[in-house]
This record gives sequence, C-alpha cells and structure tokens, in this order.
Amino acid sequence: MFSTPEGTSLVQHILAPLLSFQPHDYQIEGVCKSLDGVDLLAIIPTGGGKTAYLFMYMLILQALASNPTLCTPQRHVPANPAMVVVFPTNRLEEEMFKGYHIEALAINANTLRDARINRNKNLWHTAREEVAMVLLSPEQLSSKGFKDLLYHRSFRSRLLWALGVDEIHLLDTWGTAFRKSFLQIGFIAQRMPSNIVIIAMTATLLPHGPGGWCFPALDWVLANKKKTIIYCQTIHLQFRVMTYLWNKSADRQDLPICLRMYNVLNTPEHNRETLQLYRESSKSQIVIATDSLCVGYSPKDIEVAIVLG
Repeated sequence: MFSTPEGTSLVQHILAPLLSFQPHDYQIEGVCKSLDGVDLLAIIPTGGGKTAYLFMYMLILQALASNPTLCTPQRHVPANPAMVVVFPTNRLEEEMFKGYHIEALAINANTLRDARINRNKNLWHTAREEVAMVLLSPEQLSSKGFKDLLYHRSFRSRLLWALGVDEIHLLDTWGTAFRKSFLQIGFIAQRMPSNIVIIAMTATLLPHGPGGWCFPALDWVLANKKKTIIYCQTIHLQFRVMTYLWNKSADRQDLPICLRMYNVLNTPEHNRETLQLYRESSKSQIVIATDSLCVGYSPKDIEVAIVLG
C-alpha cells in the first residue's frame, strides 16, 4: 500500500508539517516498507539519519490513528500506538527523541533507580499508558518489569507495531561475548504480536565483498587447486579474506601450508618461508598478499592472480 508512488506521496504529505528537515528518499522508502509490514535493515553512515526510520514511522502511525481516512483503503491503527526500541547505550536512549514531539521513555538501570529513589515512581507503570516509544537497554529485555509490561492489557492493546533495534551489528559481537542480553532480542520478538515489524539500524554492519567479512565470490579458489595469489589493497582486507577462506576450509590438515599471508607486518622469516613453500611445495596453493609482493615477484608456476579491492 505505502510502497507505491501514491503511498510515498501520502507519507511525504503527512510528514511535511511535522519535520524541520526534508527526509532523504532512502528514509521515505524504508518507512514505507515498514508501514507495509516488511522488516527493515538500514545500513547507512553515521549522520545519515538512522533514527529517522523510527520517529517518522511513529509519526505516520499517530497521524493514521487520529485520521484513518488519510489513506485508502483505511488503515486501522489503535489509539496512542506504541513501540519498543532497544538501544545499546544509555546516552543514546535518553537523547534520541528530543524535539520530535513523540512521548518517549528511556528505561534502563539508571533511569529506573532515579525514578524510584528521587520521584517514587515506577517507570514500567508509566510506560503502560503514557508513552509512544519505550526505549530499553538490552538488559531490560529479560527483566520481570518488561515481561509484565509486554503482557499488560492496556499496553498490549496499543502495541506493538514495531520493534526497533539500534546498532544491530552488536548482536553478533557484544551479544556473543560480554553482553549476552543482546541475544534476548530474537526471543522477545517471538513473544510479540505476529504482525510485528522489525526496524534494525546500523552504520557499521559490513556487507559482503571488500567492505565485509564474507567473500563467496572467492569460493572457487579453494576448489580449483591451482597456484593462486590474491592481492589485497590493505592489510585489513587481507586479514578478512584470510579469515573467510580459512574458515571455509578449516577441516584441511595442510591448511597452514595451503593458505598463507604475506605482508610487511609479518616477520621476514615468515615471509621468506611463505615464498619458499609457494615455490617448492605442491601443498602451498594460495598466498594472500598486499602490494609489498606486487613488484618484482613473478613465480613461474603461478596460475591465477586476483586483485581485490
């Protein structure tokens, strides 16, 4: 409905008087996808307006709740719609929605303690009726307070059009290391209404290819058994390529000989050994190198040369 020229125009029309800036086309497109019930993963640079996906989405819902006839066919939105957003840091939670005319409430260990001690207030009770966006730290996802909120009748009746997650890339780093509460996000999504839309954002999640950690286009190199040199533009890229290929062939007993790195950060002894193995051993198949090997090195039996990045 919204991912059409007419839907895009409607979203722009609703947002125009509510915003002090002109949204980017990619922001409008993402909001329209979310309104159509499509999960969104937004990867845009810092300063590119990640959080606009959240507050513009909520502004549209509030407008439709107030006036369902804005779109045809009419879109039913409960009065005072609410959503939950997970933020990794308290600073981001508390500053994010100032100035957007959206009632938001940050709930984390600090705000809960401050409200209880200084104001004799339970923020979980406040969230039931009075706020549109509940901004949580990951640790609160497994708390009794959030569980009670999630199943509270009045809150659930106006919930849950969306689950927002900022810095989604931390799910696979912090979540598997020192901050395992990030891993609760998937479980929480399963406990929410079936029509929930996930809006995930990051500026640093790396895609496949030279900017990422996955290089499926190089899988054939492992299978062809030919002497190969892969030249990488940077040592960082070289390390990521090495990690990918190593993990793809981790069951090989001869891997330390088959797959080698050559760069100026290695010891001279290591680099000499790499070249010697490449010349003399049939098991030495792939050398991943930087431009330090580009000039003046042309072994006679090299069969494949790849320049990456």
